[in-house]
Amino acid sequence: MARRVAIGNNKGGAKKTTLTIRLAEALAKLGYRVLVIDLDPQGNASRRLGWKD
Repeated sequence: MARRVAIGNNKGGAKKTTLTIRLAEALAKLGYRVLVIDLDPQGNASRRLGWKD
């Protein structure tokens, strides 16, 4: 069964990207399939996960 986790906050500097990346990493290490969708125009999560332009 699929589960969804959403992390959001309008405040800047609230460590949303760091939390998302670390949570995805921990779940992947436990054997879960993880999909991170980066809707931030700056693309920080994508960059941290190794996606390059």
